[in-house]
Amino acid sequence: MIIFKKDKDKDVDILSSPKDAFWQLSKPMIALSFFGEIYALGDMFWISKVSPEAFFAVGLCIPLFTLMGSLGRSLGYGTNSVISRYLGLGNDEEAYNLILHGIVGGFVIWIFILFASFFLKDILSLMGVNEAMGLAIAFLQPIFVFSFVFIFQVLFAQTLQAEGNSRLPTILGISANALNLILDPIFIFIFNWGVGGVAYATVISAVIPIIVCLYWYKSGRTKVRLTWSNFKPGISLEILLVAVPSFLMDSVVCIGSMFVNRILIEQLGQIGVVLYSTANRIANVLLSADTAYSWSISVISGHLFGAHRIDKLKEIYSYSIKMSMLTALGLVILFFFVREWGFAIFSVTNMSEAVFYITLAGIPMLPFMGAARTSVKVLTGTGKSYWSFIFTLAKVVFQILLIWVLYSAFPNGVCVLISILVSEVLSSIAFYILINKIFLKYDNNEVATV
Repeated sequence: MIIFKKDKDKDVDILSSPKDAFWQLSKPMIALSFFGEIYALGDMFWISKVSPEAFFAVGLCIPLFTLMGSLGRSLGYGTNSVISRYLGLGNDEEAYNLILHGIVGGFVIWIFILFASFFLKDILSLMGVNEAMGLAIAFLQPIFVFSFVFIFQVLFAQTLQAEGNSRLPTILGISANALNLILDPIFIFIFNWGVGGVAYATVISAVIPIIVCLYWYKSGRTKVRLTWSNFKPGISLEILLVAVPSFLMDSVVCIGSMFVNRILIEQLGQIGVVLYSTANRIANVLLSADTAYSWSISVISGHLFGAHRIDKLKEIYSYSIKMSMLTALGLVILFFFVREWGFAIFSVTNMSEAVFYITLAGIPMLPFMGAARTSVKVLTGTGKSYWSFIFTLAKVVFQILLIWVLYSAFPNGVCVLISILVSEVLSSIAFYILINKIFLKYDNNEVATV
C-alpha cells in the first residue's frame, strides 16, 4: 500500500483516496511535462536557426527518433505497471525483482539500438530521406549510440512513480532540460557542431538524472530496493505483456507519421513537414497537463486494479477524462488567439491561412487527444496495453485510408488535416467505450487478476 504526504498533517493513501492521489501525483508531473515540452520547443527553435534544411531534416527524423525512444519508454511503462500492481497487492519482494528485470531489459534494448546504428543510412533511405541525409545522420547518430542514457532515464522515472514518488523525477527532469537548453546554443554555434550539437546536448543532460536515481536507490531512500540479491533470473512475461504492445503502438504511430510526411512533401514541399512537426510540438505543449494526468492515472489504476478496487478505478477514470478534456480545451482556445506568434518562433512565416485552419481544427481535436492519452495509460496500468495497440492500429489504418480517399479532392495538406481530426475523435470515443466495457466485466465478475 502506497502512502505519501498530502501536506504536513495528512497522509494520502492511493487505494482509499485515489482522487487526492491523482492530484498529488499530477501536480509535480505537470511541471515536468510542461517544461519537457518547452525544452523540446527550445530544441526545435535552435535547429530552426541553423538553417531551413536542418529544420526539415530533423522533422523527417522525428518519427524514427520517437520510435527509438519508445523502446525505453515501453520498458518503463511495463515495469511501472507491474510494480504498481504488485505493490497494490503488498507483494514487495516481487516488485524488487521486477525493477532488476527492467534494468537487464534496458541493456538488451541498448545493444539492439547500437546494432541498428550501423544501418542508419539504409533505414533513412527507406524513409525517403535523400537530400537531407547528411544532416539527418548528424542528428541521429549520437542519439542511437548513447541511447542507453534515455532508456534508463525513463525507466528510473517510471519506477519511482510506481511507488508514488513523482517529485524526484520532476526535479531531475526539469534540471536536465534546463541544462540541455543551456548547452544547445553552445554546442550548435560556439563549437559549430550544427544539428549534431543538439543531439550531444541531449545526451549529456540525460546522464545527471541517471546518476542521482542510482544514488537514490542505493542509499535506501526508496520502497523498492535495488540490490542484485533480490534478482531471480528469467524473463518477466508480465513486463513484456505491457511493454511489447506499447512499443508496437508507437511503431504504428510512427509509420503513420512517415506516411503523412510523404503526402505533405508531395502536396506542399518542405514547408509541409515543417508545419506538421511544428504543429505536433505545439500540440504536445498544450497537452502537457494531460500527459501528466495520464502518467498519474497509470500508477493509480495499477494499484487499484491490483487491489481489486474496480469501483474506485471506474470513478477515477471518469474524473480524469473530464479533467483532461477541460484542460486541453481551455489551453487550445487560448492558443488560438496567439497562433501566429507561436508558429513564427520557428520561422514559419507567410502561412497565415494554413496556421489558422490547423489551430481551428485543434479546438475539437486536442480535448479528444487528451482523453485518449488517459485511456491508453489506464490500459497500460492495468496490464491491458494490447487493446491500445489494436485500437491504435485501427486508427492509423483508418487515417491512412481516409487520406488516400481525400487526396485528390483536398490538396495542399487539407486531406491530412481532415483525416487526423476525424481519426483522433473517433479513436478517443472508441477507447472510452472499450474501457467502460472492461470495467463492467470485472465489476460483474467481481474478480480482477494481476
